[in-house]
Amino acid sequence: MNIVIYEKDKQYSAYIAKTLDEYMNKNHINASIIRVYCADDIKNHIGKPETALYFICSASDNEEAALNTAARIRENDCSGSIVFISGSGTMMPLVYKYKIEALDYIIKGSHDEKSRICSALAYACKRQRGAADNCLTIQSKQENFSVPFDDICAIDTIKSSHKLVLHHSCGAIEYYGLLKETERQLDGRFIRIHKSVIVNRDKIVSIDKTNRIVRLSDGEKYMYSVRNRKFLRQ
Repeated sequence: MNIVIYEKDKQYSAYIAKTLDEYMNKNHINASIIRVYCADDIKNHIGKPETALYFICSASDNEEAALNTAARIRENDCSGSIVFISGSGTMMPLVYKYKIEALDYIIKGSHDEKSRICSALAYACKRQRGAADNCLTIQSKQENFSVPFDDICAIDTIKSSHKLVLHHSCGAIEYYGLLKETERQLDGRFIRIHKSVIVNRDKIVSIDKTNRIVRLSDGEKYMYSVRNRKFLRQ
């Protein structure tokens, strides 16, 4: 799991990171903390399957920028938890106007500031564990991540390599693995249409039976084999 902290004040950013780190060590939580200092940097982490929690901090002179950043996150990540940390409560009504669905709104320096930061992390962890049964979990030497089944469009192999490509609603992920092993982790909505391609049945928008082409909701097209055409009758 990744936690993204967006705070221009590096000292306060370090304080949030330390608070989270202490809580993770105490509760044996495995997560990575990513600190960014401008809106352009955070966009590289929005919608990534491994990103579960965003802390968006603002001062009185950059409230609109913070709201726009949060709105961009919500537009591209419907499942990530967003926590605002602000020097005042003036921005709170706008959170509803922007339809951001924030997890919490914390006032900087308040008596319960630290406990609410930790509570947000605890909630994100609980939510992630609850969704684990409906996720494909991938482990590699570099990182571990989970992708909800609902977000997966297709998984296919890269020729002449031991890599797979997982196509999801926000992009694609390459990782080392075997398609057969990945298939065992999936549920009944996934079908193998070719020896090298698995698709999510719910993402199919059209089937060209003449050319044996399946088109998915993300715009990708895959050829299905005669051997695997039985899914057409399902």
